[in-house]
Amino acid sequence: MAGEKLVAIDLGIPNFSPEALPFDAPSQADVYLLEVEGEDIEIGAVSIGNPHAVLSVANVATAAVGRLGPAIEHHPRFSHGVNVGFVEITDRSRIRPARP
Repeated sequence: MAGEKLVAIDLGIPNFSPEALPFDAPSQADVYLLEVEGEDIEIGAVSIGNPHAVLSVANVATAAVGRLGPAIEHHPRFSHGVNVGFVEITDRSRIRPARP
């Protein structure tokens, strides 16, 4: 893969328990519905030392990062706030993150 930039990091073991974030959810799930600005969106939630909400989008270049990011970051179901990430799945082993 000449010219391709690869990065690997060790963040420890992810914790998907809603209590670990904390996130108001009745039980652990792969995805959660979250109402944001009158729209139901699907998020993944994980703690890797700090809480993260992750949205899978069709295209990170056109994702509503500026609108949805702050609304999710301060959503009442995340009582202590949350880091928000947008990712585009390019294939089974690669994602493309949204750039700020």
